[in-house]
Amino acid sequence: MPKQTAKARVYVNIEDTNEAVEIDSNALSVTRRYALNPSEEPTGMGIDAENHRIFSGCHNKLMVVLDTVSGKVIASLPIDEGVDGNGFDAGTGLALSANGTGTLTVVRETTGGKFEAIDSVPTQRGARTMAIDTKTHNIYLPTAPSLRHPHRQHQTAKNNAPYRLIPSCNHRGKEISIVRHS
Repeated sequence: MPKQTAKARVYVNIEDTNEAVEIDSNALSVTRRYALNPSEEPTGMGIDAENHRIFSGCHNKLMVVLDTVSGKVIASLPIDEGVDGNGFDAGTGLALSANGTGTLTVVRETTGGKFEAIDSVPTQRGARTMAIDTKTHNIYLPTAPSLRHPHRQHQTAKNNAPYRLIPSCNHRGKEISIVRHS
């Protein structure tokens, strides 16, 4: 999904060339191309516009962090399989990866521009699309109901991560996992 910044720039992952592009939305032209090595098929994207960072979820089970000023990949972090949605919550400073295997990977920046995966929160299998409520910091992950795991229970978060799975709800036949910010 394309992400736009305040400076009329839109960023899009290009899956077949393993890159992200910057588009000037006023001129309707590509202004920069960024190689996302070692990514393979980058799909989901989160953006930290203030710090000029893009978080791309890739099908080779990596989240690649790109600095859009330098044009360089500054980190690659492990995520689970089946990523589709990535996001960034500016209020918490956390990057998120919704993985089809039934997890939400939570990543944060530590000192000196280093990044670490701080949690893998269990969700519903197939929940790989997400929306972030920037006011409450809840994350919504819709998926079809699972017959094998109808109500997957919360597991203890590692490293005192600020997210936890709350009981899912059903809306119009879709199971919606809600990961709540503590």
